[in-house]
Amino acid sequence: MLRREQHLRPVVEEARRRGELVVLPDIALAEMMKHPSGWEGTLGQSLQILARDPDLVAIAQCSGELLRREHATGQPCTDIIDDEVTREVRVLLRELPAGGPTLARIRTTISNAQRLGQHQHFDNARNRTLLQDLVAAWRSDLRPEDIRALRQPVSREATMRRLLSERSTTVACATALRGGSFNEDDALMLAVQPSASAHNFLVIVALALNWLAYDGLATASGDKLTNDLADMEYVFLATFCRSLTTLETKVQEMDARMRAVIAERARDLDGVVAQILVSNEERVRVAAYFRWLARGKQDGAALDDWLEAERELNVNGQTAA
Repeated sequence: MLRREQHLRPVVEEARRRGELVVLPDIALAEMMKHPSGWEGTLGQSLQILARDPDLVAIAQCSGELLRREHATGQPCTDIIDDEVTREVRVLLRELPAGGPTLARIRTTISNAQRLGQHQHFDNARNRTLLQDLVAAWRSDLRPEDIRALRQPVSREATMRRLLSERSTTVACATALRGGSFNEDDALMLAVQPSASAHNFLVIVALALNWLAYDGLATASGDKLTNDLADMEYVFLATFCRSLTTLETKVQEMDARMRAVIAERARDLDGVVAQILVSNEERVRVAAYFRWLARGKQDGAALDDWLEAERELNVNGQTAA
């Protein structure tokens, strides 16, 4: 969309009215260089629009960096802005109206991002293996009637949302995180709440489920699979934003699907935690933790949180003692 001025202008104007940021994924910088012909003309016009209010522009961190932070800290990363790169891009945008070498510098910045993107996102062989493994896992876990429902247009979307919202999918996320060397507690916490790890897992398995529904993975080109995964980077980052602006219908559909699934997961949080955990004491501890989050992470009321969590679990028919 950054190459299409007529679509970018309304987005910037709405962000200005709302006092919000226009967040660009790091992969967007890489994709800017996919079609270099006419770059200075078409993309330059879009950059001129962004340059009218550089402070509205922010660059998101890549999913890999967010996942590494969560692995290191055990805490969810929902602040997706890359402050350092954002500052650099804003400086370049402020210089843009004056002309000079700025377009060349922006092109260099984008080229560097593209090289990073080639390494992180555009490995066709790795991406094919990833999707093949996930599709095989879905196929082995699903009942025949679920697969039939996925392949029927009238029932496909509802079936996808149901399968992605089921507690077993969250359990699979926690299991995958433990397999990725997260400790038990961190894997649980990150799987059941909004986090980069949980949202990234959901988006990737949703793409695999989509391929199972439509079939054709075996004959799809490597470029097609890589483009699909690149699109999922936008969807993943959009789960932490108010909305996603895109011209691609399939990305719009996946964005709507993920928002519905994440909302349903939040409504079923108690059930998900109960299914993953064995110890009642652990259930109370997790419920108390979420009360602490809801209070803005303010200390000094740990006992109150614990006692209220016990009462809540008892009200829900669960024994907390």
